[in-house]
Amino acid sequence: MKSRKVGSFGKAHGLEGAIKFYPVIEADWFQVGTRLSVDGRTYTIAAVRAHQDQLLLSIEGIRQRDVAETFRNLVAWTDTPPELDDEEYWLEDLIGLRALSVDGSPLGLVTEVIVGPAQARLVIQVESGPATRSMEIPFVEELVPEVDLEAGTVVVDPPDGM
Repeated sequence: MKSRKVGSFGKAHGLEGAIKFYPVIEADWFQVGTRLSVDGRTYTIAAVRAHQDQLLLSIEGIRQRDVAETFRNLVAWTDTPPELDDEEYWLEDLIGLRALSVDGSPLGLVTEVIVGPAQARLVIQVESGPATRSMEIPFVEELVPEVDLEAGTVVVDPPDGM
């Protein structure tokens, strides 16, 4: 199985080395003893707890705020990702999909997935003649009713005015 992105680190929290963490998978997957790959090194979670819209992670061997701060903006990966349900996707697998409107006409290409506090957003580079522009579509079922990884497509039903 390939390595998967499971979240990213924010700033240090408190004086004991805890770090804010923004998961891109279900928060309950992160447990004491879970191993994460960060910047080419492997770390083990020593403690985890919910905090506002993110988690607070303590990493084995990291007990000082200044050391914890070095994790800021780093991405965490795992070689043992959780199994996803049929209607769940790894966000990085959405990049490069061709975006189609509900009537099947081409819209453009998914170039990025932005993870926000409420939901992820697909950034679609829109094909409109010689000029190109991008639009962000919340990755919710009402606006993105179909994802077909095998066909390399995503169906988008943007709201009026987009």
